[in-house]
Amino acid sequence: MEFSPKEFFLKQIEGKIRSYVAQGKESLHKVAKYIKTVSTKYGIPSQEIRQVITKVREETVEPFLNPKGIYRPERLRRFEDLCKELGFK
Repeated sequence: MEFSPKEFFLKQIEGKIRSYVAQGKESLHKVAKYIKTVSTKYGIPSQEIRQVITKVREETVEPFLNPKGIYRPERLRRFEDLCKELGFK
């Protein structure tokens, strides 16, 4: 399956966001800069970035907010910090 450059980099952005939220190994600034640079260079509109962010929240943040199950509140903090850095609320 071939992706257009836009589709390819949209997948890359999703992976960067998921990785940052789940592990937080890269710096917030570096991840945000990558997303801003790539989305500008490849014409990825903010609404598509917002869709990715919503998907990541549903799949990578919310399942880990149950205090009676797997509880990882740091994921929510990293997610919110990244959204703020990118200009999303």
